[in-house]
Amino acid sequence: MTPEEREKIRERFREWKNLPPEEREMLKRNFRRFKGLPPHEREILKEKFKKFRQLPPEEKKRIIENFKRWKRLPPEERQEFKKMYRQWKDLRPAPHFPQPPAPRPYHPKR
Repeated sequence: MTPEEREKIRERFREWKNLPPEEREMLKRNFRRFKGLPPHEREILKEKFKKFRQLPPEEKKRIIENFKRWKRLPPEERQEFKKMYRQWKDLRPAPHFPQPPAPRPYHPKR
């Protein structure tokens, strides 16, 4: 292991020690759930997280706020939202109808 890698690990341990106990517990649970996923699902999540990390700070903040709002919803509302989302997702776009030609200007005969 390189000195840079060791320092990075030390820094992570320091960050971990400074987390509140409930946050550490949540991270442990999430890690266990992550490790229990099939390898292909873990790779998908890793890619999504990589993309998330590259977002601008204001976009990250907006996403995090939306997750918090989601967590505050009662379970029944979350279920209803998921149901509506699945229905919406399965909708097909309306067929495209070409626009009729623009009307010609009216010039009365004199």
